[in-house]
Amino acid sequence: MANPTTNYGFVLPTSSDLVTDLPADFDVALQGVDTRLKALQPGTTLGDLAYSSATANTNTRLGIGSTGQVLTVSGGVPAWATPASGSTFIGANATKTANQTISNVTITSLSFDGTDILDSNGFHDPASNNTRMTIPTGYGGKYLISANVQFAANVTGGRELYIRKNGSTDLQVIQSVVSSNTGSINMSISGTYALVANDYVEIRAYQSSGGSLDIWATNSGYTNCTSFQITYVGA
Repeated sequence: MANPTTNYGFVLPTSSDLVTDLPADFDVALQGVDTRLKALQPGTTLGDLAYSSATANTNTRLGIGSTGQVLTVSGGVPAWATPASGSTFIGANATKTANQTISNVTITSLSFDGTDILDSNGFHDPASNNTRMTIPTGYGGKYLISANVQFAANVTGGRELYIRKNGSTDLQVIQSVVSSNTGSINMSISGTYALVANDYVEIRAYQSSGGSLDIWATNSGYTNCTSFQITYVGA
C-alpha cells in the first residue's frame, strides 16, 4: 500500500503495514517536513520577509531592505524602494497680479492669475478657470482650504468671504462689518473638507459699500495681499 501524505505532501508510514521500517519511514517523512517548511519560510537573513507566491504551499523570500527604504508594491508583489527625494507637500498656493473689482452687493468668485508660488500636482491653472483649485485624479482626501483677502479701504457696509465647492455649495462663510475708523480690510477664511477627484473649490467675496470696491493684489509695495491655498492633510 502506498504511503499516505498530508496536505503539505509529508510522506507518513502506512498504518496497515504488518512490518514497518520506522527509521526509513521517518527519514522520508522528516525530509518532506524539512522541504515543505523551507518552502513556507524561505528566509535566510535577519529581517527577511516571506510572501505567498504563485506556487501552492510555497512562499517567496523578500530580503531585508536598507535604511530609509519603504515597503511598496512593484509588479504585483512586495518590494523595497527608496522614497522620492524632496518635499512630500501636496497642494498649491495661488496669487493675483492685479486688483479685482467687486460690484456692490454681488458675490464674486476671485481670480488668481499670478504665478503659483507652489503647485505640487496641477491643482491650479493661472490661465484657465483660474478661480478654481481642482482635485487631481488619484488625490481624493481631506484638504485644508484657506485664503487671505484684502479689501480696499472703505468705511461703509460689510464684507464677506465664502469657500464654495463645485460652483453650488457654500462650505463656509465669514462676515465683517466696517466702521468709521476702518482702513483696508484684511480677511482670512479656512476650513478642512473631504474632497474627491475633480471636485473644485473657489473663494468668493461680497461687499456692500454702496459702490464698486477693489480686492487688492498689492498694496504699498507689499505683494500677494490676496492669496488662495489648498493643502492635502490626509486620506
